[in-house]
Amino acid sequence: MIGAALAGSDRYWRIARGYDRMGNAVTGGLDTETVSSRASRARREGRTWGCVLCRVLDWIEKDHCSRSEGT
Repeated sequence: MIGAALAGSDRYWRIARGYDRMGNAVTGGLDTETVSSRASRARREGRTWGCVLCRVLDWIEKDHCSRSEGT
């Protein structure tokens, strides 16, 4: 993954998304969904962890959770 990032390859993002989805599955989510997408749904349902995580992610990248929904 580091090699792909240093080489400027888009493969880096595919690998990163794979780790993201794996982390989501390990914590009880779907293996086809990213943590951000799951957090966005949780925020809509009023769940505290989703609200907090989306606030942090949206601070890093504007509207990150909303744009990631369904990924």
